[in-house]
Amino acid sequence: MKVIVYGLGEMGKRMAERILASDALDLVGAIDIDPQKVGRDVGELLGRSPIGVTVEDNAEKVLTDHPGAFVVHTTVSQLEKAAPQILQILETGHSGVSTTEELSYPWVRHPDLARKLDTVAKERQRTFVGTGVNPGFLMDYFPAVVAALSSGIQSITVRRYVNASLRRKPLQAKIGSGLTPMEFKRLFDEGKMGHVGLVESAQLLARLLQWEIKDLKETCDPIVANETVQTEFFKVEPGFVRGMRHQVKAVDTRGRTIHLDLLMALDHPEQYDEVEIEGTPPVRVRFPEGVHGDMATVNVTLSVLRRVPDLPPGLLNMADLPLPIPV
Repeated sequence: MKVIVYGLGEMGKRMAERILASDALDLVGAIDIDPQKVGRDVGELLGRSPIGVTVEDNAEKVLTDHPGAFVVHTTVSQLEKAAPQILQILETGHSGVSTTEELSYPWVRHPDLARKLDTVAKERQRTFVGTGVNPGFLMDYFPAVVAALSSGIQSITVRRYVNASLRRKPLQAKIGSGLTPMEFKRLFDEGKMGHVGLVESAQLLARLLQWEIKDLKETCDPIVANETVQTEFFKVEPGFVRGMRHQVKAVDTRGRTIHLDLLMALDHPEQYDEVEIEGTPPVRVRFPEGVHGDMATVNVTLSVLRRVPDLPPGLLNMADLPLPIPV
């Protein structure tokens, strides 16, 4: 499969690295608007030998120059910002995947945009999938798979606890490191703080289970440092924010519950991913050290990409797909 990477931030560069290492994928184009990257060979940007693919800021030119290529889109989290880029991808005749978090299940929060993208995709006979690891897998798709082990399910709880000191700078910033609790709460209310996609994960999980949500509540609270915390990127003094606990609780029309609990904090003493199901039999699955989000996002996204040629046209999500093919 010939592939264009649209967006060469940290995640886009990881995608490019994995594509170059794959026998099934062939990197043919790269798009980014960062003047520090435009004009550079992708290999050079990745700290390796040139590969003959140059980063370009003219998306239409790159897309037009590579008919038949598939696009890995990894630019922003918000669908309103990503939609013009995705429309351009579709209108120039390309199928692909995107890690835009709100695209993982856009039909509730952005129904008009979702319908527009779906309509254009079907008109052009192209396929586009919102995917990733969170949302897109760990807190929605995977719990739905685990749920097949049980019956008479009354509740599903998914916990993702992350020691953010071990993660990259953008994630440490995203959880509010160094802010005052008041600043954190204000930014969350403005949609500028917290994890993007947790509501979408709850909706996607409900769709996979064929549950109909009647009530949903989202909260996000800062975790405050009791002592000085020092990472490679931040120094957080006592009384300032070192992380967050972001939760979504949903109830369906039969009283069954979904609880998504995402805790990400600097120097958090334990990290793990866990799915707990109250049913017959009860089920509890835990990844003791947690799943590395960045690496898993790359692998899930490219695994889904390999399924795209076999999928029907339209705007799809993980509930519409067969099991991904490992890269």
